[in-house]
Amino acid sequence: GNKVAILVSMFDKSPLQIISPKNYPYEVAVQKETDGTYKALLLKCTHFDNQIVPSTNGYTCNFHGSHFDKEGKVTKGPASQPLEQLKTSITTTEIFIHLNG
Repeated sequence: GNKVAILVSMFDKSPLQIISPKNYPYEVAVQKETDGTYKALLLKCTHFDNQIVPSTNGYTCNFHGSHFDKEGKVTKGPASQPLEQLKTSITTTEIFIHLNG
């Protein structure tokens, strides 16, 4: 399938990793949650399909100024929809991000 694997050990020093899947147009933010699960957010603005970038308190789209919090919820428009959350699965050593949702 259309998925990418990253090592669980990447999260030993930081609960957030930004990955750039090969031949994929957008980066993905992978967050380790306090309950030990992982959340993957597609860093694509839901307003204009633009790549968004991490900021101090979430993610920002530099095209029209939309802002999303660390959970992917809109905190400033014009975007009105939250960031797309990608399905993840985990083994003992790897996290798989399913790029097709």
